[in-house]
Parts: sequence; C-alpha cells; structure tokens
Amino acid sequence: MARTYRSAGALLAAVAVVTMTGCQLPSPGGEPEGPPGQVALRAAATATKDARTLRVSFEARQSGGTLFGGTLIGKAEVVAQRSMVVDWSYRASAGDTETAIKGQLIAVDKAVYMRSSQWKPPAGKRWFAINPNWAATPSKPIAPEWFVLVMSRLLDPLFLLDQGLPESEKVRSTPGPAGEGTGETYRTDYWYLDLDGVGPEVKGWGRQMGASVLDVVMRLTKDRHPDRLKVSSSAGVMLFDLEATFDGYGTPTEVTAPAPAEVEKR
Repeated sequence: MARTYRSAGALLAAVAVVTMTGCQLPSPGGEPEGPPGQVALRAAATATKDARTLRVSFEARQSGGTLFGGTLIGKAEVVAQRSMVVDWSYRASAGDTETAIKGQLIAVDKAVYMRSSQWKPPAGKRWFAINPNWAATPSKPIAPEWFVLVMSRLLDPLFLLDQGLPESEKVRSTPGPAGEGTGETYRTDYWYLDLDGVGPEVKGWGRQMGASVLDVVMRLTKDRHPDRLKVSSSAGVMLFDLEATFDGYGTPTEVTAPAPAEVEKR
C-alpha cells in the first residue's frame, strides 16, 4: 500500500548536513538561554516544524576524489522529517565526454526510491528501491545517483537544525543583505561531526561520505524560517558544496511512495 503524507506546507530541496536541537530553554526571566546564534537556530527549528512543509531549489557541485567535476541541480518538495520528492539533473564533463543525466528521488519514512535516465528497470517497473545508507569508497567509481542521495539529506532544514547545529559553540551571526527583508545569517566553520552534541543521523551521513567536518551557512527570514543554506566539505571521496533556497512554507502538499508493484530492488 502506498504511503502518503499530507501537510500544510510547501516542500523544499537543498544540500548539506544534519543537526540536532532541543527546545529553547527559558531563563528565570522567561528569555531563551544561550548566545543569540544558538537561540535563533533553535527558533528556526521550531518554525520549520510548525510549518511542516516547504519547497526547495538547489545546486550542488562536486570535484576531486573518484568523480570528475559535476553539477547537480533540482527542485524538491519536503515534508519536514518525513518525506520529500526531488526532481534532479546532473551534468559532468571529462575531456571531450559530457554526461547528462536526469531523474527523480522519493523518500518516505526511511525508504528511498529513485529513477535515473541511465538506469533501465525491468519490464513493468518504474522505480528502484535504494539503500539509504549506500556508501561510496575511494577505490570505486561513484555514481551520480549516489551524489543525489547524499545531497538530498540537506534539503530538509531539520536535518541540520534537529541534529545539533544550533548547539555548536562555533555558531556566529552576521547581518543579512540590505534590502532583502531577511533576518540574519548564521554560520559555523569547522563543525566537527564526531563531537558529542552532533546527532546520530548526521554522524552516519558523514561516515557515508567519509566527511568529518562541515562549513555551514544558514540565512533566516525575520520570522525565523530558513531561507538560504550553504554547506561545503572535503569528504573522503570528493569535495562538495551545496546551495539551497527554501520557500513555500506551509503550502499543502503530499508525497506518496511508489506502488510496490512498480519497484525493483537495486
């Protein structure tokens, strides 16, 4: 039976890292405790959970390792911490050879389904079920579809905001661009994923890529919704950076898993 989630928000996609955050802790005077950056990112986690849905547009680039340089672009609809659907295209070039691939990813609960223009499913099948923990190693070529899988985690802002990012001691704030009506931009350089405060999902995601440290920049609107995200790292198999734009918070949407009869295990 297909699984469906309805939500009162629009969905997004983007790239980057997981974080775990708790609720804001009030001080005896009733004000949230902690440095302003930590307080703001906790508020962003709460605002995202309240909206439940969002939309994302993103671009991610990779180079080095076992991959030739390539660019991934796409759009996503996200039900925070539950599901997403991502339409993507990937382009890379090596000498006179150019690779252009497009596809779609659906994640519902912990299950991931994907189709790619370079994958040919058996007759009657339209999707492949993908191991969400699919790991790459430096000794083997990396599939563009794997890059899609790992970058898709960053398209849900709560992947970072609910797995420790707000508690990073390195979070600092800078004023947002003038005239854009935004709040502030918060960043943390050298966020080490093996620290005690980092959530297990982000730690596992880092091991999946061989990444141990991230640079994260998140811009918030004045109502504390994440607006822009930039994540970069030197992982064990590649260098990557992702930029995502979030909007459409609270737009009604649904993400449905493919029918089992249409799915082939890969």
